[in-house]
Amino acid sequence: MPQEAGARVARGHGIRSPEELVRLAYKAFAKNEPDILRGFCHQSLEVRPVDELGLVGDTLRGFDAAWDWVQRRSGMTVSVWVRTLEQVSDNRVLGVGVVSERGRGCAATVAWVWHFRDGLIDSVCGYPNEAAARRALGEAA
Repeated sequence: MPQEAGARVARGHGIRSPEELVRLAYKAFAKNEPDILRGFCHQSLEVRPVDELGLVGDTLRGFDAAWDWVQRRSGMTVSVWVRTLEQVSDNRVLGVGVVSERGRGCAATVAWVWHFRDGLIDSVCGYPNEAAARRALGEAA
């Protein structure tokens, strides 16, 4: 699938905001549909993951590196739920949700900030909590 094919199709179906794009990307993530998810991402994608303990990982560069990390974590029965989304600027969306790992009893309420460039997801930064994500947003302003 070409790099931005999914995004073009989605835009044709009425995506009007970065928040909507995050919702669609999360659906593709939750359904384990990497080809669709790749279509929502800019080729310069960077992801800084946060795990079920609320620990922030190293920045991953490129869709393939990020997806490989997801696949390694998914093998350990990790689940991600995005509970709220808030478009905080023209090109940023704040999300708050839960990352959990079955079997270990670990779960953390965490946050993410999605950044957009050229109408695509350019970066996703994980934070150990909503307050940390809001502080980072304030510093970026």
